[in-house]
Amino acid sequence: MADPTWTVRPWQPGDSLDALTALLLDTAEPATALRQRDARAGSAHVACGQWQGKADRSVVMVQPLADPAPADTDPAHHRQAGNAPAGSA
Repeated sequence: MADPTWTVRPWQPGDSLDALTALLLDTAEPATALRQRDARAGSAHVACGQWQGKADRSVVMVQPLADPAPADTDPAHHRQAGNAPAGSA
């Protein structure tokens, strides 16, 4: 099921997030509503496949990340989703 144009490996504690450009989403094919929601959010279908030992086929989608993604030290990183900066009233 792997696409040789992608370098895919699991995130591990201590990895830097600065180099991430996209997330791969693996969703069960029958989860139509979830896949439609992900598509509305900008995810694109990349592949389908069957994992050994799993009953449902998988749909792999790619979700591009913001370019550039704010670093965890960037104040804008903490202001998303309505979060107020620390110390504000």
